[in-house]
Amino acid sequence: MLTYNTLLDNSSSELQVASAIKDLVSAKDCQTIKIATGYWDIPGTALVLQELKAFLQTPGTQLQLLIGTDPVVRASQQKNPKYKDAQTQGDFIRCDLQSLEVKDEY
Repeated sequence: MLTYNTLLDNSSSELQVASAIKDLVSAKDCQTIKIATGYWDIPGTALVLQELKAFLQTPGTQLQLLIGTDPVVRASQQKNPKYKDAQTQGDFIRCDLQSLEVKDEY
């Protein structure tokens, strides 16, 4: 069974999140992928989207994401705060989506 029980931080080719996900979804015995991360973004998802779609079409497979809240400086400490009224993870995601350059792959 292929497992990644390590910190993946994209600091080297061996620690790239996209590579780890591609390895996992291609493993015949992989049923569940569990990822705990401080942040999950759409451009990063686009790097593995096709592989994840194919993986999730197999009966009994699942992807579980545990996403933390973005660490941000308080709005009162910024001149032009990006996350002025954000309080939940959904608020942060909405702010990021609004500022994201529109591309077909997203």
